[in-house]
Amino acid sequence: MNNEIVFKTQRIYRIILQAMAHPGRIYNLFKEIQHQGLFLPEPFMGLFYILETLLDGNVSFTVINDPNGYTKEIEIITRSQFKDISEADFIIIFEGKSDGAIIKAKKGSPEYPDDSATVIYTVHSCSNENKKGTIFLSGPGIKKATYLTLTGLFKEELDVLMSLRGDFPCGIDLIFIDPFGNIACIPRSATMKEVL
Repeated sequence: MNNEIVFKTQRIYRIILQAMAHPGRIYNLFKEIQHQGLFLPEPFMGLFYILETLLDGNVSFTVINDPNGYTKEIEIITRSQFKDISEADFIIIFEGKSDGAIIKAKKGSPEYPDDSATVIYTVHSCSNENKKGTIFLSGPGIKKATYLTLTGLFKEELDVLMSLRGDFPCGIDLIFIDPFGNIACIPRSATMKEVL
């Protein structure tokens, strides 16, 4: 792996860690990467930066609603293994919906809570505006009320995600990425409530 790629993945990993440590706060991948002359403005470039950083030959993934047939490309780029959703370490969901399949994701156990899935959603936009369809977040890493609006995450999908909360330390970690490189995370330790 050349130094440019190593530097890029290190920067992205730090951003993901910051986003997990501060649930709902928006970070921008492209702002960091653009300074190094590596910016490539394509709709799923932010997603591929995340996958290139988090996936390798030691983990597995699955893809739901793959509009452009990226599954094979993800396998080649990351050397990660494609598995069924019930076994996958990382679940990539395009277009903000899994049609309920997300309930099959690994949620860990009290003895091994880290044996759970990280779910990565592509959405139309991530923002901290407080409007209809917004998620109210509280818990560790959140000093004040945090509102996260995810345009392009279907209401039915949000309902399913809400139903999967509450069994901490078990659960799933969530990463949302939009075409503009905005990323927001909701770790399984955070409490989510929908703002109607």
